[in-house]
Amino acid sequence: MTDHKLVISFTEICQAVNLSEQNFVELIEHDIVQAKGDEPNTWHFDVAMVGVARRAVRLHQDLDLEWSAIALIVELIEQRDQLEAENESLRRSLERFLHK
Repeated sequence: MTDHKLVISFTEICQAVNLSEQNFVELIEHDIVQAKGDEPNTWHFDVAMVGVARRAVRLHQDLDLEWSAIALIVELIEQRDQLEAENESLRRSLERFLHK
């Protein structure tokens, strides 16, 4: 079975988040989003990166923070989301165990 992931080009993701290519490169440089490919004309992104980039741009605009601070905030939000998902999974497992 082949694993197909939806991808988006560099130009398309810049348009999707309403950010110039030059400014979007800052998101890549600060490891907020991860590009696949060797150079801008071959870069492509998992579609999930659109949401991450939009969140980063919104934080940058709303809070007027540097990209390095945004990178830290995005990382912390992702860790929190992962912990919440793990906690929910453990809670469901515990409930099944207790109700047997």
